[in-house]
Amino acid sequence: MKTEDVEVPAGKFKTIRLEMKSQVGRVKTEATYWYAPNLGLVKMTGMSGNLESVMVLKSFTPGK
Repeated sequence: MKTEDVEVPAGKFKTIRLEMKSQVGRVKTEATYWYAPNLGLVKMTGMSGNLESVMVLKSFTPGK
């Protein structure tokens, strides 16, 4: 498991990086996820066929 710092609009987080690769028929899918402990997913990048996507955490408010 690889850890790295990731900066997104919600701030800078120490994360665990996970990579996933799969193939269904001729369509290959690759995705990378960055999870911050006690917070959850802060960033995801992915490629499925010719479609690329990126999601980032924009804001976070801790619960009371």
